[in-house]
Amino acid sequence: MNQYATPGSPLLARQDVSLISLVLIVTVSIIGVLLLIWLAYTRIHAAKQSPEYAEKQKRKPTKLVNVNNVVEMYNFSRDERNFLWDMCQVTSAPNLEYLVKDEDLLKQYFEKYYAHLMQQPDSQATIGALFQLLYKFEKSHAAATMITSSKNIPEGTSLLYIAPSTRQYSLKIQRNTKDGLYLLVPRNLYNSPDKPADLSKIELLFSMPSGMEYEINTRLVRYATTLDGTLEVLITHSTNIIGFSRRQTKRIKIHQKTVFCAVKILQDDSSGQKKYQVQEHRYPGYLDDISGGGCQLITKLPIKKDQHIWIELNIPGISTDSVVGLIVNTKKKPEIAEYHLHIKFVQISQEVQNRIFAKVYNFSA
Repeated sequence: MNQYATPGSPLLARQDVSLISLVLIVTVSIIGVLLLIWLAYTRIHAAKQSPEYAEKQKRKPTKLVNVNNVVEMYNFSRDERNFLWDMCQVTSAPNLEYLVKDEDLLKQYFEKYYAHLMQQPDSQATIGALFQLLYKFEKSHAAATMITSSKNIPEGTSLLYIAPSTRQYSLKIQRNTKDGLYLLVPRNLYNSPDKPADLSKIELLFSMPSGMEYEINTRLVRYATTLDGTLEVLITHSTNIIGFSRRQTKRIKIHQKTVFCAVKILQDDSSGQKKYQVQEHRYPGYLDDISGGGCQLITKLPIKKDQHIWIELNIPGISTDSVVGLIVNTKKKPEIAEYHLHIKFVQISQEVQNRIFAKVYNFSA
């Protein structure tokens, strides 16, 4: 304030007006700058949300920061991070952060890297890691798209009913309608004391190609016979579904003839590890499914669990190999006089396991 100005004088009034004008100018300028920053941010944000921006980012080569972001997202290990980074460099993979969202395209780059590794010496351990990591991605994708309602179960899916007698029956979904699921009823269940009563509660199990397994709790409505004599049962729709993944490796159905025999366990005195002595007598059987970690064997022989077994693998596309496994479960099918043996491999070379993996994923070098 001017010390010579008299209060209320025109000079002091002019000074006050100048000060107010300066404050207003500064305030408006700040607001203008903030508005420009906000407009720039909204435009940049809108651009990043556009399909054009996403497509441009997808096509960019994978950088290490993209790999690190994926590793953090999936909680992978450092070794798995190094594996992904090497795979992306060798195959010139596009932005991994987008690639992992496309399951089919991701599998193609894994197959490219598999073909590369097959040409490298001493690569069997790395190839094994490749298939394990690919299955981790598949399980994560499956968990993100879990079935939460019976309305989403595809027609043709087989539901497993385990009766109180412990006998098991497979009921295939014929139609998935707004009224419920119409299931094909096997004759041996319909004519059995195991047949669930109308309006009774029922638990069923089913699995999806992704490897996810489910338990559904629902209610049986009624049985019916179609015009062509097919036996059906209607069950209500349900959201009481529990999902879980017990498989450590992916498997496929094969139904291939094989032979197997008993195995005697010997103790190796020098190393303290088990040795397996394969017995001479061979028995015929069928491989119903197989994975890198085990298989299901069908036989007419009443073999109990917790026994070791030698199995010949003579699968099309795989050279003749053999493995030793432990029978972890046995399921009897009395109506067809069969035993289904669930086997976990306990002696299998990495090379043989990788050939099985390649068969399961239909990879070729």
